[in-house]
Amino acid sequence: MDHKRLDQRLSVETLCLALGCDGGLQYQDDVAVEREIFDSRFHSFREDAELCFRLRERGWEVLYEPAAVAEHRRYNRPERRAAMPALVNYHSLKNRYLLRLYHQTPGNFFRTFVPTFARDVTALGYVILRERSSLAAYGWLWRHRRELLERRRTIQGRRTVETQEIDRWFTIEGEPL
Repeated sequence: MDHKRLDQRLSVETLCLALGCDGGLQYQDDVAVEREIFDSRFHSFREDAELCFRLRERGWEVLYEPAAVAEHRRYNRPERRAAMPALVNYHSLKNRYLLRLYHQTPGNFFRTFVPTFARDVTALGYVILRERSSLAAYGWLWRHRRELLERRRTIQGRRTVETQEIDRWFTIEGEPL
């Protein structure tokens, strides 16, 4: 479980506390893609982060409130993958690439290429040697590549925030309000 508290109110670039509210329809027209708020391709993991990226890319402000307490029960940690159902591991792997495909900027791609490439090679090696059931995630990504690239074009085409601003989100920890 993660328990994190900060002592000041911050603007947080990818944390979306709005997900807990029941006002989802308030932002449907602004962030929905193909009439979806949550992308149905993100079955088990990272769907909240993907929505947060779309919100931020459309200019929404996402805030961290220090008085709020949130519990995030992480069940699919690297050391526990062997105990997880194969379908969960499949979606976890697939969704890492979907999130990057939809939202990674060219600047972020080049700045993080070496560590990202190393991690991807490690993940592929692990899947080949120890988790063959997740190989299907790579096949799924390949088979759906045209559809996924079209979705990226749609998401990026609706973006109202400049690429430089998006890149800045990954160079700061948060800004006091």
